Amino acid sequence: MSKIVRSTIDTEVKRKQIINDINEEYNYYLEEDMNNHTQNKKRIYRNILLVVLSKSGKTTLGHIIADPRYIPKELTLSSISARDIQYIWNIFAEPSLVSLNIVEIPDCMINENSNLSDINRECMKLEISEFHLVCFCTSLITGIDGYAIKLFTRFIQHFSEEKIDDNLCFIITQCEMKNDEQRQCLRDEFLSDTECAKLAKNKTDRIYFSGALNPDDYKRANDTLYYQFKNIYNYRKNLLLFIESDGCGRG
Repeated sequence: MSKIVRSTIDTEVKRKQIINDINEEYNYYLEEDMNNHTQNKKRIYRNILLVVLSKSGKTTLGHIIADPRYIPKELTLSSISARDIQYIWNIFAEPSLVSLNIVEIPDCMINENSNLSDINRECMKLEISEFHLVCFCTSLITGIDGYAIKLFTRFIQHFSEEKIDDNLCFIITQCEMKNDEQRQCLRDEFLSDTECAKLAKNKTDRIYFSGALNPDDYKRANDTLYYQFKNIYNYRKNLLLFIESDGCGRG
């Protein structure tokens, strides 16, 4: 048995220092990036729809867009799936001038036994008649299989490919530890899959990545949190730049 044991106090002190450092780094990034948004004084409003099966991090993604320092709950073997549409209103995603409404579709509303018209009706209740961006999310851990592709294809057909095509992007979550080479491999793997390629046709530049500070690393106060945060911030920044751009569908 190892005789090297880090005391609880040492771990707590180091964890606090890491979080303080990350907060300082976040503020530095904000100040640095703020210059890129000073020319546009007009706030942009966007409605975002997240479409995904369970355990692919869509709820975490919503929190990360609001604040890249967010630490999700630890993964469990089971999950309690939401039965209703979840939504977050008026996210002011600093340092951009974008205000977001994010709507998350629960698993039960997109499976093959569901009536996809229920999504239309529920969104109308929320007084949302259009989405500027529809994100198909898949987790690095769970991957994307034939069943998920089938559901995504069914979703596109229901809402009309012509209407949804300009508003579509793909997000691979749980990539906080991936480097440039690994991300390129993931892109290539995604596009080399015949069925995935059909979904992503003419959208090779709309494959984005996301991640979150790992709760286990946070608990153990691991230095890898610094590397994770840098990746997470840049993932979020790239996605927000696309959301702000003219390339993001306007409904």
